[in-house]
Amino acid sequence: MARHARAGIGITALALIPVSLSACTGDRSDRPAAEVSAAPSPSASPSPSLLAIAEPDTGHVLTHLENRTGPWQATLGTAKDTGSLAIDVSCIGGGQLVFTTEIEGSSRGSGTISCDGQDIQGAQAEDEPRGRATVTITPDGAQRWSVLVVRG
Repeated sequence: MARHARAGIGITALALIPVSLSACTGDRSDRPAAEVSAAPSPSASPSPSLLAIAEPDTGHVLTHLENRTGPWQATLGTAKDTGSLAIDVSCIGGGQLVFTTEIEGSSRGSGTISCDGQDIQGAQAEDEPRGRATVTITPDGAQRWSVLVVRG
């Protein structure tokens, strides 16, 4: 079961104020001072932000990484860990990202997420075998991503 969260996108506005400039030379002719104003900036839609992944009230957080780039792999937990394994992934930057999980060398699943910033892809497996979990994140480009891994 996936947990979904949405994060707001902050927008900052800058005011552009016209400024009058006059020459600082001794020649003061009757010419009016030149008026300079900044050109309006082209309207651009804000770039997408990574969705926040909220930590659950139950279970043991094995890792919670935010705003990462590039591939990543880690073996998490202890040999005595038991229970469900939940993974939530969010990414932006276009393309796709693949995540896979293993427990004690046995493949437990994988998923692919489109990196459009619109979703958090989640996977949860109940009654997983005892042992450490290995999680691999493989982006197909320069995407930014976040991941939350919870056991139990």
